Amino acid sequence: MIQIETKGRKNSMASEIKGLLKSKELEERIAGLILKEKLQVGDPILSENKLASQYKVSRITVRRAISELVNKNVLFAEQGKGTFVANHHNFKKENTESLLTRTIGLIVPTINVSYFSDIARGVEDAANNKDYHVIFCNSDSKLEKEKTYMKQLYNKKMEGLIIFPTGYSYKNKYWKKLIRAKIPFVIVDVLVSGLEADYVITDDIDGSYKAVKHLINLGHKRIGHIRGTENYSTAEKRMEGYMKAILDSGLEFDENLIQGNNFSKSRYGYLAMEKFLNMNPRPTAIFAANDTLALGAYNAIIEAGLRVPEDIALVGYADLVESRRMDVPLTTVHQPGYKMGKAACKRLIEKIKNKKCNETKKIVLKTKLIIRRSCGSNKT
Repeated sequence: MIQIETKGRKNSMASEIKGLLKSKELEERIAGLILKEKLQVGDPILSENKLASQYKVSRITVRRAISELVNKNVLFAEQGKGTFVANHHNFKKENTESLLTRTIGLIVPTINVSYFSDIARGVEDAANNKDYHVIFCNSDSKLEKEKTYMKQLYNKKMEGLIIFPTGYSYKNKYWKKLIRAKIPFVIVDVLVSGLEADYVITDDIDGSYKAVKHLINLGHKRIGHIRGTENYSTAEKRMEGYMKAILDSGLEFDENLIQGNNFSKSRYGYLAMEKFLNMNPRPTAIFAANDTLALGAYNAIIEAGLRVPEDIALVGYADLVESRRMDVPLTTVHQPGYKMGKAACKRLIEKIKNKKCNETKKIVLKTKLIIRRSCGSNKT
């Protein structure tokens, strides 16, 4: 069974995030130290060892903070001599208050899944193009971690946030705090119930409709659906597209052909597929709400001694890198993660630059059906 992410990677990610937050805080403190000590142009700052000791951080954190301040022309370094106040800064109060500007936060479930890393890359490229920095945070799709990172980024004075929310994000009190503090934010992929905000999403109803219609056009009349995670708008929209395709084609709707334990891990795709395999008659095709569930379904089909697509056709959603590497490459609906990330970042920067803009936008991007061998078409 394919593993999407590992504990070691997640721990490494958490450490990296903490390091970034500490270095950003240290940047502000070093600038404050310059003011407090009334350092002049060309004066040296404390050594790395003294800064690390004074602020109880690692030398790596100190080096990262100094490097950023050098990049911002706040400091300059001379090899073998030390680090000094830059020669073209007056260091008025507003200079230090703006040191953490041009930094935005990004919260995603994980960057160890290709779809989320595509979003992150799109955000980063668009941010770099406008000379913004991005701090990445991994929520693991857990509400408490989402709250923690929103609080940390809120307290670190980010200019704005881009967030891929959890299924229970409507319970998150920090949305209201962001709105009250007038901190711009953009939500990616998932709609948050009851929250009026800027969104960048894909047309999930149309994407799933195209996938199921393709199976119907191949001759399938008994098509099962493995639904996605409860409380995610994407899961509801994809199920809606599935049902619409069935009814529009004049096929009889059978609620037993919708299975799933409301989780998106491959194990739950496996368990849902076991239920389908025990039906009589069983479905001849399966549409899974995402590729991870489809991977689990594929494993269950193969372990039952059946073949994909000869015995059961299979279609997923998202177009993960892993889906292309299966023994039988997966037909799936491609979500333009990179474009979503870029669009979200561009919209966020628009809002940052125009603080008086109260208008919210919902940007909806199209999906594309990627036909491979798992559905029975002659594709590679």
